[in-house]
Amino acid sequence: MADDKPEIKRGRGQPPKYTSPEDMQRVGDKYFEDTLAKGEPVTVTGLCIALGFTTRQALLNYEAKDEYLDTVKRLKLQCEHYVEQMAWTSRNPAMGIFCLKNFSWSDRTDLALSTPNGPLESRIEIVLKKA
Repeated sequence: MADDKPEIKRGRGQPPKYTSPEDMQRVGDKYFEDTLAKGEPVTVTGLCIALGFTTRQALLNYEAKDEYLDTVKRLKLQCEHYVEQMAWTSRNPAMGIFCLKNFSWSDRTDLALSTPNGPLESRIEIVLKKA
């Protein structure tokens, strides 16, 4: 039985948008400068749009290239820095906290229990019994 699906020709894709990390850094710096001058929030998606990308994945693809690794990390760190500042100065930091979690930040609660004789030791035991 013959396959009726059309043949898909795979090309090499589009040529790289940036020929050097310095070019990418210049465009990113211009994005930060223009965005802050307008009083708008700095975002990773806004950075991607300014860089001319159609997806956030395109930025990650550049990050996977050794020569662009530091540049992309620096640009993302500038976005993270902005969000961190907003979390500290906002009347309601919930959005900042949410965004920082997307930058691999985490929050947790540690609970240490103690008794007059010292720390409380606890143990959980799971016992399986055949019915």
